[in-house]
Amino acid sequence: MQPRFHVSLRVIDDEYTDLPEEITNQTGISPSETWRKGEVKTGTTIQYKDNGWELKSGLPLEAPLVDHVNFLLSAAGPARKQLTLLTKKYYSVLACAVYFGEERPEIHFDNDLLRQIADMNLRLDLDLYCIE
Repeated sequence: MQPRFHVSLRVIDDEYTDLPEEITNQTGISPSETWRKGEVKTGTTIQYKDNGWELKSGLPLEAPLVDHVNFLLSAAGPARKQLTLLTKKYYSVLACAVYFGEERPEIHFDNDLLRQIADMNLRLDLDLYCIE
């Protein structure tokens, strides 16, 4: 199995119910998904424990991880300044789920990319799933 990457930028807060609208209105970026605390996750019986706004990478799942990250950082484009103000106010994460079989995925971030992630006040979450 070729490695597959699910990468998204998430902004969440467990109290502020208008968070999704605030992020969208302040940045002008349309999210891939939003949710509110107490809503049921699609296809499950699990309720969300927080309010959230998520922008998913639009690249094919097989694209290299670094390309997904660059795609999301570029998507912030002219709204990067506004988004950074919001990521300092709310818990924000660059979430990367990596699915792989025998072929090990390349996970490499150069200093410039790490600096961009840090400058946007994003936490970096890497979840690795070996599927055989």
